[in-house]
Amino acid sequence: MATSISADWIEELAARAATLEIDASLSFVVEQRITGEPEATWHIDLSEGRVRIGSGPHRAPVLTLTTDRAIAEAIRAGELSAQRAFLDGDLRIGGDIARLLEHRDALDEVARLLGAAT
Repeated sequence: MATSISADWIEELAARAATLEIDASLSFVVEQRITGEPEATWHIDLSEGRVRIGSGPHRAPVLTLTTDRAIAEAIRAGELSAQRAFLDGDLRIGGDIARLLEHRDALDEVARLLGAAT
């Protein structure tokens, strides 16, 4: 298991995600942009009853999350909640936040199912 947000980590997460099935009516894409060295962008596409994770930007993300690498690693490791990072100004959210709230339960479930890979 890759231990940091890297190409290997994204690849492992994508393989795990490919086994998941979700509500086929859900259509939502979250993109994470990590600043600092090395920069990284990856996305989660929840659509057509599948979960797809890919490296790089998505052509049409609904929501973007931007943070520096240290904060991203702390969130990934469970040392910091995304909510705390947002409230402290360390996590920026762009896009349709109402859709984030609308699909919160589905995103929580996907996060729970992928938890062992993070």
